[in-house]
Amino acid sequence: MLWLMLWSLLIERLTTKVTAGGIVDTIIREAAKSKSDLIIMGTQGSNHNLLQKILGTVSTKVLNEAPCPIILIPKDYDYQKIDNILFSTNLDHRDPFELNRSLQILLPHSPVVRVLYVRRPVEDNYNSSIEVFAKYMVDHSPSIRTLFNVEVGSEVELLLAQYADKYDAEMIVMHKSKRTFLERIFGVSHTKSMTNRLHVPLMILN
Repeated sequence: MLWLMLWSLLIERLTTKVTAGGIVDTIIREAAKSKSDLIIMGTQGSNHNLLQKILGTVSTKVLNEAPCPIILIPKDYDYQKIDNILFSTNLDHRDPFELNRSLQILLPHSPVVRVLYVRRPVEDNYNSSIEVFAKYMVDHSPSIRTLFNVEVGSEVELLLAQYADKYDAEMIVMHKSKRTFLERIFGVSHTKSMTNRLHVPLMILN
């Protein structure tokens, strides 16, 4: 629980409350009731069993309904100063704003930011629109140093996990973009899949 104690130093007040009810519904209700700016909770991360990966866990269900950003802390994680974060982008026009929002949440930490875009193998070759987006992201980032990287691959979550290990990132940040009803049923949720690979904290921006 060291990470929770240290995170508490960044907030003005820490209180405890015991409430009866369904875990997910209660967390969502209390967060909305208290107008919380952030939810921090633990997760089994890569320790999830097969049934949990298929049916989902408390943490993945909470992130689907959370009224505010959420930080998931993997089991047995030892707190580290946040000097280096990995921000996953899908070239969404809101991502520069979401990156700024994540850095505000992480204050007083001022990390180096590595923005990673994973291009599918079936997509067209690297084009100028990616360069324009990358320049905009870097130019509008409040971070002292922001880098933009493009990788080709079909497994977004795997590449993110590998990048986090390669560059010793203390946190991965993902923007949970809105999806249609059909995409929720048939599509792949990268944020949910990412929770099954966690070795470092994951911030989900709702």
